[in-house]
Amino acid sequence: MIETSLSFLGLGVQPPNASWGLMLNEAQTAFLQYPYLAVFPVWPSLWGAGFNLLGDGLTTSSSEGGLAAMAEDKLIDIQNLTIRPKSGRILVNNISLDMEKVNSWAS
Repeated sequence: MIETSLSFLGLGVQPPNASWGLMLNEAQTAFLQYPYLAVFPVWPSLWGAGFNLLGDGLTTSSSEGGLAAMAEDKLIDIQNLTIRPKSGRILVNNISLDMEKVNSWAS
């Protein structure tokens, strides 16, 4: 960490030697000119976190009787789901999902 910090500040390893701090220092100008390069790699992480939170919410609500209270044999019942962001382009159109309650594993 110390070597990386010093190289980032220009006090550590000098080119042509490789160092994380030196690479970050050189990449800093590219991120200022093209900021989307820093944002783009974050999207897969956000999608993963979003699906994880959705799954946690479904698990919590089904264990507390939230979604399971809709029907005794179904955990969730989604009909004709359409997702359209502000841009107006339809991302998902007429998707239906049924998840049935499973009481136990097969013996």
